[in-house]
Amino acid sequence: MQNFKKLRQEDEFSFSASDSDAGANPAGLLKELLTEGPTRGLHVVATVDTYNNVTRFLGRKLLTEFEMRVLFQMSAADSASLIDSPAASTLGLHRALYYNDREGFTETFRPYARPGGAWLEAAARHLARR
Repeated sequence: MQNFKKLRQEDEFSFSASDSDAGANPAGLLKELLTEGPTRGLHVVATVDTYNNVTRFLGRKLLTEFEMRVLFQMSAADSASLIDSPAASTLGLHRALYYNDREGFTETFRPYARPGGAWLEAAARHLARR
């Protein structure tokens, strides 16, 4: 998300330079998608590089819309802010932590590399046939 500056939530009290901005507010649309999307079958998978960017782009309130989170090694304070536990601070190299907010559990796992283009194309063909 950090690469898409227009998705950054603005302060509630900030004023736009011009009220006649063309198009919709991307940050507002993202907020609506996060809050209303799941009831309509739309879900968001997002990556953010640092906890500071999480607070800049989502804030604490929108973060609660993400009930499933994956954390890599980070400081105990950032981990506690994201999942109410410093557990991600103890992760080693090539380890991640899966957190499910709804069910209240964490699980350490070993993430693997992203699938190659050929596999993705084959999966897309398979899904298109359904």
